[in-house]
Amino acid sequence: MVVIWRGWGFLTIPLIGGVIFAGLFAALWVTETLHLPDWTKIYEFAAVFLIAGIINWKLGRYLHRTAIPGERHDLFFIRMEYWSVPVFLAAAVFLASGLYGQ
Repeated sequence: MVVIWRGWGFLTIPLIGGVIFAGLFAALWVTETLHLPDWTKIYEFAAVFLIAGIINWKLGRYLHRTAIPGERHDLFFIRMEYWSVPVFLAAAVFLASGLYGQ
């Protein structure tokens, strides 16, 4: 697969992936260490996805705000911060499944 980016747009993939991986690992470790009920895991997943989306959104907005005129930070021709929208939707799905799935 060919990855197309401009500027710092390539950071979207490791940033979102790394935050989700580290966050889910930490959340599951806390759940198992504190012996929390299993139903709390879905909310931890939602929180981790929300945090990953916020970090990517803030970094993308910062890079575009401080960019030299004409400089863009895109991944597959989509601005870096807009890649946070699917992550926010995934967080909403996790939250909704936690609220309505019990």
